[in-house]
Amino acid sequence: MKKVIFLEEAKAELINIVDYYEQIYSGLGLDFEQEVKKVLDLIVKFPDVCPALKDGTKRMSTHRFPYQVIFSLPEPFSGL
Repeated sequence: MKKVIFLEEAKAELINIVDYYEQIYSGLGLDFEQEVKKVLDLIVKFPDVCPALKDGTKRMSTHRFPYQVIFSLPEPFSGL
């Protein structure tokens, strides 16, 4: 099973956005968090669905919110 690792900056940004949406409307922050989790599940299941950009990262948009999850895949192990 693949493991998702967040950069500390990404964790902080996610928390801030969840808090922001929660202040706008109760439950909206949780909706955003669930939307991000759905995107992460798709990335884990289908990591090659998004083409790589010039810098090697990939992006997948959330459905209901104007955000993208930016991710990269580990380099394949080439042996010793």
